[in-house]
Amino acid sequence: MAADRQRLADRVLAAARRRVHMAGWAATRRSARHMKVNVEIDCTPEEARRFLGLPDLRPMQDAVMAKVQQQMLDAVNVLSPESLLKTWMPLAPQSPEQMRDAMAAMFRMFTPGGGAGGKSGPG
Repeated sequence: MAADRQRLADRVLAAARRRVHMAGWAATRRSARHMKVNVEIDCTPEEARRFLGLPDLRPMQDAVMAKVQQQMLDAVNVLSPESLLKTWMPLAPQSPEQMRDAMAAMFRMFTPGGGAGGKSGPG
């Protein structure tokens, strides 16, 4: 029985050496003793995660992505034209009434006698 196993092992070894030699590699005595096995497993990432006992990170990833998305939206809101105008020109009129008063004051400066006497009104 042991002799049959040895003959089978020798035949497999000889076939392996021929294949290795045909591929252009030198088969050494040490490499012939070792066997290389490739195993292909067809499964989904979820199945592989459960099989390997790895933790489920989906809830954490969802929470992180939601936070990143909120930060991006906040950054976009900071860069809106209205907020940029308020940031860059804090002394500029912010309401229509302030804009009207600022324009009236500017026009009074350019009218003859309007800027020296303060507010000149009708009447």
